[in-house]
Amino acid sequence: MRAVLRTLAQCHSHHILHRDVKPGNFMLASDDDAAPLKAIDFGLAVPFEPGALPLTELGLEGTPWCGRRPAPWRAV
Repeated sequence: MRAVLRTLAQCHSHHILHRDVKPGNFMLASDDDAAPLKAIDFGLAVPFEPGALPLTELGLEGTPWCGRRPAPWRAV
């Protein structure tokens, strides 16, 4: 989790909002145990100016099912 937050902080330091943060959009750079984490899929990313935050005109984007609690199972 710290590696994900560090990676996002790096994006933010370059004034980039990823906008599609989910487990599938992070990869390890190699098979090594100490491999760095890499963010991928910047298709929804947007630049930002720190003085213009929060951004409100972004709308709902990303993966609709990611981050939502699954519906409870019901016997049929």
